[in-house]
Amino acid sequence: MKFKASELEIPQDEPFKNDALKDREEAGKVLTEFIKVVETPFVISLNARWGQGKTTFLKMWKQHLINNDFKVMYFSAWESDYSDDVLTVILTELGHYIKENESELQKVERTFKDLVLSGGKLLIKAGPDYLKKILPDTGKEIVYKYSESFCEYLFEKITGDENNKNILIQFKKKLEEFAKHMADCNDNKKPFVIIVDELDRCRPNYAIEFLEKIKHLFDVKNILFVVGIDKKEVENFIPAVYGNINCNEYLQRFFDMEFNFPANNNRYLESLFNRFDIDFRKFGIQEDEVFFCRELLVDLFKMYKLTLREQNLCVACLSCALNQVKGTKTLYSIILSFLIVLKIKKPELYLDFTKNKASVDDLMKEFKLYNKEELLNKKDLYCKLEAKLSICKAKNIDGVELVKNNYKNKIVDDLEYKEWNEKVLSYITILTSGGVNGNLTEVLKRIELFCNFF
Repeated sequence: MKFKASELEIPQDEPFKNDALKDREEAGKVLTEFIKVVETPFVISLNARWGQGKTTFLKMWKQHLINNDFKVMYFSAWESDYSDDVLTVILTELGHYIKENESELQKVERTFKDLVLSGGKLLIKAGPDYLKKILPDTGKEIVYKYSESFCEYLFEKITGDENNKNILIQFKKKLEEFAKHMADCNDNKKPFVIIVDELDRCRPNYAIEFLEKIKHLFDVKNILFVVGIDKKEVENFIPAVYGNINCNEYLQRFFDMEFNFPANNNRYLESLFNRFDIDFRKFGIQEDEVFFCRELLVDLFKMYKLTLREQNLCVACLSCALNQVKGTKTLYSIILSFLIVLKIKKPELYLDFTKNKASVDDLMKEFKLYNKEELLNKKDLYCKLEAKLSICKAKNIDGVELVKNNYKNKIVDDLEYKEWNEKVLSYITILTSGGVNGNLTEVLKRIELFCNFF
């Protein structure tokens, strides 16, 4: 039994090979062709909701770019959110990158040293002790290595330069030299691509400062930034920093182009079943029930707009619950799928249902409000779901008889859904012909237990 999906492998020669969504490779190729010809400096935002697979895509695309002879640096802004200075973070990441690729970038090392030194006044207005304090280990190595010249440089700049603008010009000049050396490492002089991920998870002031530093300090030829963000989330940061302004308009200043991430598709669910090793056959679930379960999950994911991360959570809970729940899995598979999604996306309604404050009718009304046409087109699926929920809720044969009588009354009273209620009643009769084999308490216990793990 798997509690966690296996880590997605990104093969070096075919980085998109294991992509569950399949259409992300095309998006990566389109972006690659674009940045081959775009004039730098350039900043691209890759926009998608949190949990939609941006990080996975960016890691796959990074390898695709490397395979196409680009020099690419990837890092998570969120992992450096503890820092007080964005410029320090970016220069430190560059230091990591050069050290990891030193066999290819020996000619760049000297230029990078000059870049760090030229950024001294922009980084701090104190000596290297402060820089040592805020830099990770690799950054400290740079300070130790060039400590004497760094001190001399800072002293000269702090005491002899009254105009900060000149320092900025000098920094950008050194940065441009560094970027040119990076481009010269490629035969086709392609831009150096810096991918910044998870900016939307950072503190508001840090995220905004990050964008400002990219735009104002790193806008030099041969450097191209790609920033993975949830645009709506970052827009919410802006009032916390600047008050009541036009957030969308302000954010657009930082990006030369916005690339909206492709929406997820139904292929991802199938890949999750494989990654969690869910084999419905070992539970004795018939093929038609497997089909119903998958169809239901596809509809629910679409209806409630679940992110890939939320879909992952649902299937993880389903995998654990199916392995542990007692009784007939055929009855429980559809109910588990439905209630797990409900708990994640509609927790208040789920809670009301578990405490008998909401009925099966209330749950189905929720569906009908979202997509009545879809329900009617898939009447067999949703009538069976309603029948199974009603049986589990009834607990015993006497309760089932009360449920049957209720549906007989609805057939007479609710003419709009007469055929629907007849079908539900038919399913209840068939499913309970050998007795009642289902217990909602057992199902809910398993959902509560395993959902709390994730």
